[in-house]
Amino acid sequence: MRWDEIRAGVLPAVLLGAGFLVSCVTGPPIVRPDGSIDGRVVYERRCAQCHALRDPKAFSDEEWAENVRRFAPRAGVPPEWRPALISWLQQANDPSGEAETEGEDASVGRVSRNSFRRERASDR
Repeated sequence: MRWDEIRAGVLPAVLLGAGFLVSCVTGPPIVRPDGSIDGRVVYERRCAQCHALRDPKAFSDEEWAENVRRFAPRAGVPPEWRPALISWLQQANDPSGEAETEGEDASVGRVSRNSFRRERASDR
């Protein structure tokens, strides 16, 4: 096989692979241009790695803070991102329904508290 034939096969494969990798990282960035962290994006990308996303109203503010404290290390959420994640979850958990959740549907995957507690118990 000649070098030209090898290059002709390798270049398309490399370009195809690069295109695939770029397509996997689409969507809004976790770190916004101003340097702030988008808690909603952290929730959607990191928490969904392990389980179905819960409706933010499924837990109280205190429960969300505890859940983030407990599970963020497993999900690879850096410590500096956790306050933004907790803040977004607590704002989306606003019982008055007046929280600003940046336009997304708040029914992020309705899972009951009991099913989440059963899942947590099985993690132990």
